[in-house]
Amino acid sequence: MFYDVLLIIFRNMEGAVVVVSSRMRHPVRTVRWMFNGLFQPPAGWRRLCLLAAVSAFSLGMVGLWQLSRSPGAGLSATDIAYGSLGLFFVQPPDLPNDVGLPISFEIARFLAPAATAYVLADTLVKPMAALQATLSRGHAVICGSGPTALAFAERLRAASRQVVLIDDVDSIEIAEHARRLGLVLLRGDARRGDVLRRAGVARADQLYVCGTASGYNAAVVAAAEQVSRQRHRPLTCYAEESDPDVLDALWTLLLGREHIGRLTVEFFNTARLGASLLLDDERIAFAPLGLSVVVVGMGPFGRELLLELARRRREVGATSRMQVTLIDKNASGVLRLLQTRYGLVEAMVDTICQDTGSDEVDLNGLLDGYAPEGAMQLVFICYEDEELALRKALAVSRLPGHRKVIVRVDRMTPFGQAFGSGDGARPLDILYRGLTVFPLLDRVCDPDQLQDPQVEQLAKGIHRDYCRRRMEAGERPEENRALVAWENLSEDFRNANYE
Repeated sequence: MFYDVLLIIFRNMEGAVVVVSSRMRHPVRTVRWMFNGLFQPPAGWRRLCLLAAVSAFSLGMVGLWQLSRSPGAGLSATDIAYGSLGLFFVQPPDLPNDVGLPISFEIARFLAPAATAYVLADTLVKPMAALQATLSRGHAVICGSGPTALAFAERLRAASRQVVLIDDVDSIEIAEHARRLGLVLLRGDARRGDVLRRAGVARADQLYVCGTASGYNAAVVAAAEQVSRQRHRPLTCYAEESDPDVLDALWTLLLGREHIGRLTVEFFNTARLGASLLLDDERIAFAPLGLSVVVVGMGPFGRELLLELARRRREVGATSRMQVTLIDKNASGVLRLLQTRYGLVEAMVDTICQDTGSDEVDLNGLLDGYAPEGAMQLVFICYEDEELALRKALAVSRLPGHRKVIVRVDRMTPFGQAFGSGDGARPLDILYRGLTVFPLLDRVCDPDQLQDPQVEQLAKGIHRDYCRRRMEAGERPEENRALVAWENLSEDFRNANYE
């Protein structure tokens, strides 16, 4: 029979309060769980070292006090304290040869040097990591410590690549992640040229600049351009971009310096690339009869998904507009913004906006109302909050009917693998046959996915050469709408570079 649940409240190494429930029938498991929580590396090992040092000093004091009571010892209080401190430097006090050592002193004289050795090793970790990064060659340098950076690091390490991760957060979690993956972790601000040099950018094969802070990424790329001038061959830099205006400014700056530096910059947008890969996976016919598309959540991924739907609708030469329903708290505002910047959205998509927040939305009722009778309904749930997205997806995919639900998450988990993903049966297919989990970062953060096809590389080169010549002639983006980064170029101008 189980005893009552025992609540144990303590503070973990992050400082947050953790409430642990356990059963009295598993005391050994409970103690092991608490020990692992308190002594999680690397901070946990430092706590253990501090505990060992305090214990060694205390046991040494006790042992020497016991020895001071022996005839002829002659140890004062200061001698006892000094002798106990000397154990940490393998300098025990002079003791009579004919006196047996107490067990407490025996333990202390081995425990104290062990604590000293750990402190020395821990002190040398950062200098050794910096030295290893500086001596690296042919490796990959990743700037950032967010989910995108860590996903790239995992993929590169899986391919047996050496990776140097530059982190300016000084997070214990990142340090543990780097230790587990075998990364060379370098603390510092990647916007500084000396930090990039210490990371071995001058000898690296690739540089990945990850994060949603476009201004920070732009500063890192600008610093990398300065460092790349020391190289004998070009450095390929993959920079994440999320702000079109910052992208245009940085692209224009680098365009004027291509003849000076040895940096080739390829910009990528995780949401844009993920939307393209998702639609490739689903193999959607973009001139369908009886297909109703619903996009729930108009964050970065939802916006890029709508744009990609419009682009593909245009590629098939459709003469009618696809009906797409947008559900978000500010769906109408987002749609107006996209229509202003991208004309193909209004030309290719017939949208219905439902300005409803995620908390009060009744998806089942809304989806039933927007589904034509007998039509196949394709629902993309794109909320940034993964827990909310999964909860909504489970609610709308269990009901029988002509409905396929795709929910976006950052990384695949064992829970997500339990659902159908188009490549075979999964345990929960019986209840949620129409539900698919799309792990955005697992799919996008693959170095091979960032390589453009040869035809697109040629088109980009033609566009860069055109922009450089026009700017040298004195033209400005305000006068010529084609003088923008390739990623922000309209479809008409893009097609002109392929012809």
